Amino acid sequence: MLEQNEFEENTKDITKKISFLDTFKANLIDLIVTAIISVAALFVFDLLLRILFGYYVKEIVPMLFIFYVVVSLVSTSIAEYKKAQTIGKKVANLKISKIV
Repeated sequence: MLEQNEFEENTKDITKKISFLDTFKANLIDLIVTAIISVAALFVFDLLLRILFGYYVKEIVPMLFIFYVVVSLVSTSIAEYKKAQTIGKKVANLKISKIV
């Protein structure tokens, strides 16, 4: 019980109301970073296909969508697991914390 009271006192001091603009900015930055990583990964994949097997990606937009979904899931999960922040949240000074 004593730990719970200490936790509540500490969180009252450091918590602020998160604005819509903060979360929008963080999500927009994360979206842009994910899109850049997805495009780069698609070009590397296409280059490797061309060099190693002689094939290429004909339908770029559907493949880009697949890469975007995969990169979005993986990069967000890894960033939040390792540092509890994505790049956008770091820029917007937001942090995820688990209440136990």
